[in-house]
Amino acid sequence: MRRRLLSGWANTYVKTVLSMPVRDVTAGFKIWRASALRVLDLASIQSTGYAFQVEMHYRAYRRGQKMVEIPIHFEDRAVGQSKLDGAVALEAALRPLRLRRAERSRR
Repeated sequence: MRRRLLSGWANTYVKTVLSMPVRDVTAGFKIWRASALRVLDLASIQSTGYAFQVEMHYRAYRRGQKMVEIPIHFEDRAVGQSKLDGAVALEAALRPLRLRRAERSRR
């Protein structure tokens, strides 16, 4: 339940801050077209951790790339632990604000 609440809150927060019409910006399974990746300027990606996915989605969206979401069932973790620590959570919270500010300054 905790993971679902965190994911739901994170998605709502990111979609609100960045005004993206993507249902799940934090999902970890992606398929990218090579042509889409070329327009994203991957060398300039600044995010690490979970924020990396948000930055990739945002760049694709802002550059007019087509996005299709296909829901998957994500099993609960059977072994291991989350890599989400305080530093990763802080970056995930701040990166959408920085992305929005950078986009506004480009205009």
